[in-house]
Amino acid sequence: LLALCTAALLGAARAQLRALSERIFPLWQSSFQDAEAHLGFFGLKDILVGDASRALLMVMAGVAFLMLVAVANAASLLVARGLNRRREIAVRAALGAGGSRLFGLVLTEAAVLAGAGGLVGLVLALVGIDLVRGLGAGRLPRAGEIVPGVAVVTFFLLAVSLAWVVLGAVAATSTLHRRTDGLASTAGRATASSGARRLRRALVVVQIAVSIPLLVGAALLGSSLARLQSEDLGFESGSLVSMFVALPTGAYPEPERIRTFWDEMLARIEALPGVEAAGLADARPPSEFASSNNFRLETDASPPDAPQPQSPWITATPGYFAALGVDVLEGRVFDPTLDGDRLPAVVDEAWARRYAPDRSAVGLRFRSGGCVRPDCPWVEVVGVVSGVKTTGLEDPGRGTIYFDHRADTYPAMYLHVRASAQDPLGVVPAIRDILRERDPTVPVADVGTAASLASESLAGRRYTSLLVALLAGVALVLSVV
Repeated sequence: LLALCTAALLGAARAQLRALSERIFPLWQSSFQDAEAHLGFFGLKDILVGDASRALLMVMAGVAFLMLVAVANAASLLVARGLNRRREIAVRAALGAGGSRLFGLVLTEAAVLAGAGGLVGLVLALVGIDLVRGLGAGRLPRAGEIVPGVAVVTFFLLAVSLAWVVLGAVAATSTLHRRTDGLASTAGRATASSGARRLRRALVVVQIAVSIPLLVGAALLGSSLARLQSEDLGFESGSLVSMFVALPTGAYPEPERIRTFWDEMLARIEALPGVEAAGLADARPPSEFASSNNFRLETDASPPDAPQPQSPWITATPGYFAALGVDVLEGRVFDPTLDGDRLPAVVDEAWARRYAPDRSAVGLRFRSGGCVRPDCPWVEVVGVVSGVKTTGLEDPGRGTIYFDHRADTYPAMYLHVRASAQDPLGVVPAIRDILRERDPTVPVADVGTAASLASESLAGRRYTSLLVALLAGVALVLSVV
């Protein structure tokens, strides 16, 4: 009922936002005529949690498979044990024990077995919660809040009860079937009936059948992780360090003051011993960059209200390309002496292939934001650079546009520094000193190397792969046993 109410509310909210978009469309129609554009929203839960539910469901499925293998393993051992107890059961039956009494005996023994296993597992789980929280820190949202609450205890009781029912049913089937036959055999010669043999074989088949998907899943996750770890970032990450620098907006209200600050700081940082290049950008590859902008090509002959393409839109300084070690394939990067009053842009090779497949992308013009007014300024492509994993290691390569920071600068940027030393972090104290001398109120935060950022971006996948591989290994061991 809650899900239905939530879906209804979301549908109503989307309808209201779309109606609002239609009402305010005439306000921006003179500069932006994409009639398909409309206001939208993102769920707060989706922003905070992301795709963690998919990884947790995968791990939970592995846990369920492992539980099934463990129960099948214990049931198979109970069947084997039941063969050795056939004479004992036969004697009890001959002395007057009814079927219900014998069934109760078997269920009680199964309850002891399931309860003891569940108790040991619960103790291990309680002890391992700190380990899970430690491994999940920074990888799972709200990992620090993982505690054994009521829901966990309830799930534990249900799992133990289910294991008890399965074990009891299997033990009763194998032990009580034709319970007086054991009197005809000697105590040392218990042979399995055809039904017992079929049951044990079925249990073995179940274990193998469940273990194989776990092993395949672990292999696929490991292969995917290895592929991403070997992915070409598009730039040299070895000696690249980046940090977040934010200017106080109250002290730097004007764009010209912001540009002056950045220019002075970059000049002093590039003069430091051991620094090869330095640049600014509002992106931090290979960390995911979600900002994008629509545009309209000068050569686009589609109607003004047609949907317009979008690309990641990064504001950068000329030194950004040198700091990352990006190759200039055609044309050049930003140069104030050559650009003059025009708005320059640099695109990557994926953008050039997509929007200029049969010609050079240099000289191509477009209007940012899809503006269609005659007085809207043209943005001209002045260079093409090699591709960079702008939106994460799984960047689909849909093309990126780099915009000159002089035309649209920001008070908060990422500073990228290429250091010649083996330890790129060694230049950070000197950079802090330069910023502190210029303005003590400017903070420097989130310092890290590009290599560490790439590793951190895979932390979630590495965490899931490790858990699934561990579950698959335990399931395989149980199957072999």
